[in-house]
Amino acid sequence: MGGPGVALRDDLGRDVRLSAPARRIASLSPALTEIVCAVGCLSSLVLRDRWSDFPPEAHPIPAVDAISPSAEQILAARPDLVLVSFPNARVRAALDAAGVPWLALSPADLPAIKRDIDQVARACGATEDGQAAQRAFAASLAAAASARPQGERRPRVYLELDVAGAKAWTTGGDAFTSALVAAAGGDNVFANLRGWPQIGTEAIVAADPDVVLLAWPAAGPAGGSSQLGNVPAGRTGVMADAQSAARAFAARPGLLGLRAVRMGRIHRLDPALLGRPGPRAPAAVAAIAAVLSSPPAAALETP
Repeated sequence: MGGPGVALRDDLGRDVRLSAPARRIASLSPALTEIVCAVGCLSSLVLRDRWSDFPPEAHPIPAVDAISPSAEQILAARPDLVLVSFPNARVRAALDAAGVPWLALSPADLPAIKRDIDQVARACGATEDGQAAQRAFAASLAAAASARPQGERRPRVYLELDVAGAKAWTTGGDAFTSALVAAAGGDNVFANLRGWPQIGTEAIVAADPDVVLLAWPAAGPAGGSSQLGNVPAGRTGVMADAQSAARAFAARPGLLGLRAVRMGRIHRLDPALLGRPGPRAPAAVAAIAAVLSSPPAAALETP
């Protein structure tokens, strides 16, 4: 275990210093909750956001709202460190005023996930477990990448995170979800965009991808959407099995002529797996690689 005084640097470029390894951690991100558990610091977790549903051992820990967490509830848990991905101004101000250190971690690529595993491990004084988690992450990633499709031409991939009417949300080239596609052997057709942009049907038609990956969020118990992790929350809460999702995509006006539709290469993937830049990211790469390596299916029949 590490000694007193821990110097950290978060993904906002902030230098954060702890007087001692954290023993009461509040995690406001599903991906960061998974990292805390992966480095052996579950016992230090005193608060989580409600979308932190993995691993199951974290379920009994008190939870706060994921979209607009209450600063009062966070402070009431008496954390000595708060882990966040997209900290809102109100929570930041409350933590700063109370003198509670916070660490913003939102990796944009796979190497950054490994660095964040190291940051969290050092924050809670679990250096050795953190190194083991990093080795496991690297080994799993290498195994996943080995399954990517072979050939001179990489498949051109459209990843759809959510849809509402004629508008859809996808991933730009600077987002970690795009890095997952690249590691799996595909090329993101919207890599020229940034963040998680909203696009129209015309842009999808113009891109004419070889493969469509649907990572629509599942509907929550109150009709809302389940969090993708570090990806901004879904808007529609679409719930569909793989075949129904593929048919629903192909049935949208203007999309029937897409190469991916004609070849039957529309696939639904677990949004939580794709949306969390944490220890399970290699599993997301493996899932995408398996899809990209699969042979074309029959053309979809739409109503």
